[in-house]
Amino acid sequence: MRRAMVLVAVVLFVTACGADSGGARPLTDEERAVATALDASIEAESAATDEPFTDAESRRCLAESIVREVGVARLAELGVTADGVVESTVLFERMTATELDTIADVSVECSDLESIFIEEGGMSAGSARCFADRLTDEGTYADLILAGLKNEEPANEVFVAMLAAGSDCLTTEEFAEFFGTG
Repeated sequence: MRRAMVLVAVVLFVTACGADSGGARPLTDEERAVATALDASIEAESAATDEPFTDAESRRCLAESIVREVGVARLAELGVTADGVVESTVLFERMTATELDTIADVSVECSDLESIFIEEGGMSAGSARCFADRLTDEGTYADLILAGLKNEEPANEVFVAMLAAGSDCLTTEEFAEFFGTG
C-alpha cells in the first residue's frame, strides 16, 4: 500500500496534462504572466521535493487552468502574482473549499493517469486505462487530490475505491506491485 500512496502522491503533484486546452478561452497578457509565475513555482516546489515532474506542458496546463478558473484578482489576494507565488501549502490554506474543489477538478482535467500508471506503475495499457477510468469516473482521483490540497489523509472510502478498482482492473502482479502487497 505504501508504493500506491507514493505513486498517488506523485500523481497529485505531477498532474500530467493530457487534456487539450484548445477549447479554453485564450489568456490575457496579465493572466499569461501569472500563469508563468505559477508554472515556475510548481516546477521549483516539485524539484525541491525530489518528486518526478513531467514536462513543461504538464505544468502549463495546470497553471493556466488555475488562472482561468480562480482568476487573477483572487489569486493576487492569495499571494499569486506575476512577480511570484506563495508556497503551495500557504496558498491552499488560504483558499476556500470551493476554490480547492476547483483546483482538484482542473487537476483531473489536466491529468493523463493512464500514461502515468504505465510509465510509473508498470501497468499494461489495458490495465492502466481501466484503472485510470475508474479512479476518474468515480471521483476517487479528485478526492485524492482534494485530500492532498488540504494536507489531510484521504477518507477510508477512497482507499476502498482504489482497492476495488485495482481488483477489477489490474493483474495479480500489477496489483501486488502497485499496492505493495507482493
